[in-house]
Amino acid sequence: MERKDEMNLTDAQEMIFEKYANKYGIDKTPAKDKIEKIEREKYVYKLLSIKGTDDTAIEKLLDLTIRDIELQYSMKQTIENKAGFMIALWGVLVASMLQHDMLLVLFKNIVDASSSIGTRVSNSIILVGLTIFGIGSLVYIILVLLYNPYSKFLFDRRDENFRCAVEDKNMLLVKLLDSNTTVWEKNEAANEKKYNYLMKHVIWMLLFVVFIILGFCCK
Repeated sequence: MERKDEMNLTDAQEMIFEKYANKYGIDKTPAKDKIEKIEREKYVYKLLSIKGTDDTAIEKLLDLTIRDIELQYSMKQTIENKAGFMIALWGVLVASMLQHDMLLVLFKNIVDASSSIGTRVSNSIILVGLTIFGIGSLVYIILVLLYNPYSKFLFDRRDENFRCAVEDKNMLLVKLLDSNTTVWEKNEAANEKKYNYLMKHVIWMLLFVVFIILGFCCK
């Protein structure tokens, strides 16, 4: 068991930490999360300074985190490829509707005085359904394609990273792990949001197809 004084940073290490640790001062991270992230950095730096890299798995964890970020970008691309296919399918469906004057036929059936009440009601429901689900499915697929709050490790502070690398390797490892973990968290949330938009689009698209079939039946 380590003595309490052994867990404290030296004055030099405190200066290094204050100089190079991620402070989250200008981003939108909630205050509570900022404090937790900074405390986590300090804890890891303390233990790493005592044990050294050979007795910890921090480099392995950093490597796994970076690999997972690469997988997140692959997943993002896969979702967007599916969205591209779905928007092409949406275009085909709309073109088919326009080619057969479906909306015009439905509208004429609604306003035609000779049409029965049942015909008017059913055609009205179909017309409203086509409009709502057609527009709704388009909105969701656009959200899939435009939603892009993804992050990458920023190298715009290269001078700071270079200096940290030669002044304290442990601090650089902590900084890299913390930064990439934050990137991973943001990208994971972005992928989940993007996937949810895609699933909602699929549901609305299926309903859109159902109303198109009903529209053809009413012609």
